[in-house]
Amino acid sequence: SLSPEAHHKALEFTRTLAVDVVYWPTIDPTAVQGSREQMLDAYRSVRDGLKKRIVTLLSPSV
Repeated sequence: SLSPEAHHKALEFTRTLAVDVVYWPTIDPTAVQGSREQMLDAYRSVRDGLKKRIVTLLSPSV
């Protein structure tokens, strides 16, 4: 989940299941103000950060 609210909902929804809930605090790119390029950079930053976390999570352990 990406926000505290989503995290709490995910925990509530999965409380009876044998699953792990992963919480990754993420900035809200819609809150970024500035030039078009600065706003796009905020979205790219979120995208790249999530991609890195997903790849790390799904990579086989050595």
